[in-house]
Amino acid sequence: MTTEPEELAALGERLQREHGTLWLHRLKGDPYAALLCDVDEDPAPLRERVRAAGPLWRSGPGAWVTADPATAAALLAHPGIGHLTAPPEELPGRRP
Repeated sequence: MTTEPEELAALGERLQREHGTLWLHRLKGDPYAALLCDVDEDPAPLRERVRAAGPLWRSGPGAWVTADPATAAALLAHPGIGHLTAPPEELPGRRP
């Protein structure tokens, strides 16, 4: 499988936008975005803020986040979670 230069350029642009989005939400105080940026020497306070946000919450960049083991287990056991029935670009609620 070969990748065209245009595809690589498009992927690079998309990754750069996603990375920028994470940084913007990190600056706005989103603890999950800050964890993903991985710039803090001690991530423990961020992990605690993620846990304190509740059993399931939506991070600024759009990801659903849980640090609660029971919630994670229930979600992973659900038959509709983690099984894509369509390509990601066709899933409902996907942001461009």
